[in-house]
Amino acid sequence: MIYHSPMYLFLEFYQHFVHLPKGSLNPKVLDCAAGGRVPPLGLFFENGFETRGIDVSEEALERARTFETVNGMQFHLQKGDMRQIPFLDQTFDLVYEFYSMVHLSHADIAVALSEMHRVLKPGGFCFAGFMSADSWPIEGEQVSPGEYALVEDGHAVIHSVFTDEEMDPYLASWKVLLTEKRLTGLQSAIAPMSREEWMANYPAMKTQMSKAEWAAQYAHRVQRSRYAHTFVILQKEE
Repeated sequence: MIYHSPMYLFLEFYQHFVHLPKGSLNPKVLDCAAGGRVPPLGLFFENGFETRGIDVSEEALERARTFETVNGMQFHLQKGDMRQIPFLDQTFDLVYEFYSMVHLSHADIAVALSEMHRVLKPGGFCFAGFMSADSWPIEGEQVSPGEYALVEDGHAVIHSVFTDEEMDPYLASWKVLLTEKRLTGLQSAIAPMSREEWMANYPAMKTQMSKAEWAAQYAHRVQRSRYAHTFVILQKEE
């Protein structure tokens, strides 16, 4: 099974800093947006956590349930929204989202982080990611400041983007334990593109560049094909 490397970072961080007394109950972890073909909850299940997961998409949940069945796991998945998490206060030891919060508006990201804070026990840990303004290309239609409608699989999907300074107010109620910016290159997809294929993408990208400016970027497509996220590990104060 293949899991996403930032989740290993979160798990390793928790295991390094938290030493549970012998005989303690298994820690509880919640994945906000837990659907998908390879749900990161599998990593926590394999390491003895009590797992829960929510997702707004029934289709995504079904893919995760298929993964559960094939691998003999049990995640306790249910339909739910990270902006209104269907669990009581102080239920979990860990809570996280991975590449999901980015699809909320700035205002809804603040709500989601507040909900994650609510359901964590005092001293609990949270993992979240912000799409960085260092990404390129941010070429979708700008629907609000810092919010872009980027095309994914033929559909316009919201992407909220932050400078490093813009993230700070969203983390004010947390103790920030770790901040890490990761650049993910898209060279393998971009490099083989012909000029004709590059230009054929122009209408769908809804870029604010002119057609001539977009054409001029073809020569620089590999150098500038990066996707940047800033991941944070947070702690709810005791």
